[in-house]
Amino acid sequence: MIFKKYNQFLDQFSINENLDKAKKYMKDSYILNTAANQLNLIDDETKYDMSNGNKRSVTPLDFIKLDAEKKKELGEAMRAITVSEEQLRSLISTNEFKQVREIKAKVPVQDVNGNTIEKEYQLDRDHMGWLGNFVYFYYYENASLPDLYTLYKNLILNKDILGNLEISTNGKLAKKAFDNYLRTTTSTNSQFTRHSWNIFDRTCCLI
Repeated sequence: MIFKKYNQFLDQFSINENLDKAKKYMKDSYILNTAANQLNLIDDETKYDMSNGNKRSVTPLDFIKLDAEKKKELGEAMRAITVSEEQLRSLISTNEFKQVREIKAKVPVQDVNGNTIEKEYQLDRDHMGWLGNFVYFYYYENASLPDLYTLYKNLILNKDILGNLEISTNGKLAKKAFDNYLRTTTSTNSQFTRHSWNIFDRTCCLI
């Protein structure tokens, strides 16, 4: 893992915006899973991995090898699926989602008297701006909770220097808001694409 390729990890967005990003990942995942199941497009290996806890959700990458006709069918099925507010609340009210949003870390800090004490941080209380990223890591990159706990702590400890780091974009180093790293998109012609690099791998240097 190359730490210098990582980027600034600053709180740049409002609480509502970042909670909305986490909601969007859950909503998109539900729609993709539902459509893929309706069309019986989830292969046996993926089903096995999910049933055994080795994979938490299907992602667009799982369908990248579908032929054009199947991709079109999947895109049409996804567009036909709606998620009500009640369904969305249910998706973000599970114990599993709660475990992610309530990730905690104790970090040494100095009090007003200059004494070193331990302060406990909680993801959805103190760094809501990172919630969407952690939801992505957990559900899309299949990161374990222990790894995310460690990552959260080390991100807090290294927050002051993260803004100076860069990533390689098209062969050139460039600064880029961390929030923009996480893109799982479906184009209008139902071609499923994703950034080629594994986002969680790029943060493992902090674990």
